[in-house]
Amino acid sequence: MNVFLSHINMMPFLYGIILFLSAFLVIRNLARGRIVQAIAVSAILWVGFQMHGHHVESRMGVAIAALLLDLTWSRMFPKRR
Repeated sequence: MNVFLSHINMMPFLYGIILFLSAFLVIRNLARGRIVQAIAVSAILWVGFQMHGHHVESRMGVAIAALLLDLTWSRMFPKRR
């Protein structure tokens, strides 16, 4: 059983999960009225994908960066009272 698992490339699977999470969080931000946050994350994804072309490893880094931006946005830009 271990022999077969060693030949499976998990990169596309992880890449798909990270892209799904990024897209889900953008949709969630739009639904909650966080338009600027959704635009910023979408812009990072678009610019990064345009720069890196068809290199999956580089695009994976862009997707992780967008996901991290979305998850840390509230700490970087706290709400004003």
